[in-house]
Amino acid sequence: MLQHRLYYGAAMIATAIAVITVDGRFAPIFPLLFIASTFLTWTIGTELVWLVDRLPLRIRHRRYARWGALAIVWANWLPALVGDWTPLDLASPTMKASLTAFMVVGMWGYILTAYDYHRPGDSVLSIAGYLFVFFYVGLMSSFLYQLRWLSPDPQFGAAAILVAIMTPKLGDAGAYFTGRWLGRRKLIPKLSPGKTYEGAVGGLAAAVLAAWALGSHPVPFVCTAPLMKPWAAALFGLVVGILGQVGDLMESLIKRDCEAKDAAQSIPGFGGLLDVADAILFSAPLSYLMLVGFGEWFRA
Repeated sequence: MLQHRLYYGAAMIATAIAVITVDGRFAPIFPLLFIASTFLTWTIGTELVWLVDRLPLRIRHRRYARWGALAIVWANWLPALVGDWTPLDLASPTMKASLTAFMVVGMWGYILTAYDYHRPGDSVLSIAGYLFVFFYVGLMSSFLYQLRWLSPDPQFGAAAILVAIMTPKLGDAGAYFTGRWLGRRKLIPKLSPGKTYEGAVGGLAAAVLAAWALGSHPVPFVCTAPLMKPWAAALFGLVVGILGQVGDLMESLIKRDCEAKDAAQSIPGFGGLLDVADAILFSAPLSYLMLVGFGEWFRA
C-alpha cells in the first residue's frame, strides 16, 4: 500500500505540474486545464453520486447531477472565451460566472424534481442531493481553477494553482507518514480511526514547509519569481494546512455516513479521486480568499 501511495502520488504530482506549465502557452484559455478539470469533475461527481445513492438521499437524475457540476466548472472559462464582449477582467479572477451557473443548474434541479413528482417523501431529499453535488464538486473546485487567472502573466497563475494544490496534499502526506511512524493518540476515531494528533502536527509542519518552499521561491519550469512574501507563504501553509485536514475529515464523515471505506477503488493506495481531492476541494475557497482577496498584502 505504501509503495502504491508513493508511486501514484508522484505520478499525479508530475501530471499536475505538466498541465499547468505547458498550459501557460495557451493563456488565457488554458485548454489542458479545461480537459483535466472536465475529467476530474465527472469522475469525482460520479463517486459522490455513488456514495449519496447509498443513503435515503436519492438523486433521481444521476447524470444531470454530474452535468450540472460540469456546467459550473466550465463556466470558469466563459470570460476568457468571450473576450472583449464581457466587462469581466481576465487579469483578476471572478466567481460570477460559476456562481450564476450554480444558481441555474440548482433551479433546474428543482424543476426536474417537480416534473418527476409521484409521491411525498423524497422530492426535498432529491433536491438536496443535487445541490450537494453542485456545491461540493462544482462550486468549491471553481475557487481553485479561478486562480489560473490570478495575473496577466500566466506564470503567477501557475504558481498560485500549484501552491493551492500542493500545500494541502503535502500536508496530507506529512500527516500520513508522521502518524504512521509516531502516531499514538487518536484524533477523531469515530470519523477516521487512522488519524492521530501527532500526524496532524506533522501534517501542518509539512504544509507550512511546502507553502514556504513553493510560494516564496521561484519554482523551476513554473515561475521565475516568488508568488508570496515568506511570512505570507508560511501563514498560507498554516491556515490552508488546517483546512485541508478538516476537509479530509469531512470526506471521512461522508464515507462513514454512507458506510463506505473509500469513494472508489480506482487509485491503488488512495481509493478514488474524491479521496485524493478532498483536502484540495475544502481548502480551495480559502486559498482563493488569501491569494485574491488579500493579494496586495501577500504578493511578493
